[in-house]
Amino acid sequence: DSSEEKARIQDTLLRFCKKDALRLSEARELRNLKDITAKFISEKKCDLSNSNLSNIDENIFIFTHLEVVDLSENFLVKISENIQKLINLKSLILSDNKIENLPNSIGNLTQLENLYLAGNNLSELPKDIIQLQNLKWLSLIDNEKLILTDKQKMWLKSLEEKGCKVLI
Repeated sequence: DSSEEKARIQDTLLRFCKKDALRLSEARELRNLKDITAKFISEKKCDLSNSNLSNIDENIFIFTHLEVVDLSENFLVKISENIQKLINLKSLILSDNKIENLPNSIGNLTQLENLYLAGNNLSELPKDIIQLQNLKWLSLIDNEKLILTDKQKMWLKSLEEKGCKVLI
């Protein structure tokens, strides 16, 4: 039912805006929920950086129009398989968290151009990450335990050959 979906979206928006998690500085100036909803729906970037998050509200994954999600400088240990629902994502910034592993579904984010994973606790990358062929920037630095498979090393080399900046 679309009215139930609309109510769920509005509830999610209100919770985000109350926490100022979306960095919508103008949210205080918006007078009603309709304006807040319209403002967020038009935004293509969700900045939840440095928000003391230890997990991600699953409702964020209903905003499939997002192109940039910044979750850097938090306390995240894992990322949900539902990340794949963000089909328009071009930049995913997960730097400086405590992420130990990534979901295999990250390989479904085929529009992804920038992936920042620096400063985490990654020991391996998911096997399907090699499906990300449109990357222009990939940062893996400061993941001391990270071990790459031969296939992943070949993938990184092919990305570099296509002009992707790879930082390991």
